[in-house]
Amino acid sequence: MIVKAIELDDLDRQSTEAFQGLVVRKDLLRRLRSAFTVPTFVIEFLVGKYCASADPVVIENGLEFVRRSLSEKFVKPDEREMIKARIQQHGQYQVIDRVSATLHEEDDHYWATLHNISLDYMNIDEETVREHDRLLMGGIWSEVTLRYDATIRFHGVNRPFVIDRLKPIQLSTRPPSSRGGDNSHAKPGSIFSSAPWEWSRRIPTSRLGGNFCTWPGSSP
Repeated sequence: MIVKAIELDDLDRQSTEAFQGLVVRKDLLRRLRSAFTVPTFVIEFLVGKYCASADPVVIENGLEFVRRSLSEKFVKPDEREMIKARIQQHGQYQVIDRVSATLHEEDDHYWATLHNISLDYMNIDEETVREHDRLLMGGIWSEVTLRYDATIRFHGVNRPFVIDRLKPIQLSTRPPSSRGGDNSHAKPGSIFSSAPWEWSRRIPTSRLGGNFCTWPGSSP
C-alpha cells in the first residue's frame, strides 16, 4: 500500500526541518505497531531514521526497510537457541534487543546480557561500556552486531559470544548535567540546545500538528 502524502502546515515544516529524525508521522507508527511487539520508541527511532521525508515513495521504501529489519533482527525469547546457532554458523549476526552490562568485581571483568533471549556472559569491550554508561543502568535497546569466537576462554570456561558493535536505539549516556558536566551552552527557557536529548525533552509534543509526534526514544 502506497503511503499517502499529507499537507504540512508551517509548524509541521519547521519542526521536521529543525528536528530531522526526531519527528515521525503517527499514521506510520500505527501501521507498524500492529505488526510488531517491540517497544514503541524502537519503531519511532527506525521510522525517524529511514522515513524522514515528505515523498510518499521514499517513505514507503523506508517502511519496507524497517519492516524487513524488524522481521530479521528483532529476537523473541523462544528463538534463543536458533540465534545462538546462527551466530556460530555465520560468524557474525545482527539483532535488535535490550543490552545491559554488569561489572563482575570478583573477575574485574564486564559481561553483557541480551535480555529478550536471556543470553548472558557475552564479551563486551570496556570502552563500549564507558561510551554507553546506561548499559549499567538497566540496559539500552540497540542494534547489536554479535560475533562468535570459539577460542575465547575465561577462567577455563568457553565464552565465545562477543558484542562487536553497538548502535543504540535510545539515549545511551546520561546528560552532562547529571554527570556534573558544563551545561552553560543551553540558554534558560530555550527549547534549543546542542544536544539531541535536550531537543527531545524541551519541545512540547502538543505544539506539533495532529499528524506528527516527537520521537521520545532519547528521553532519560
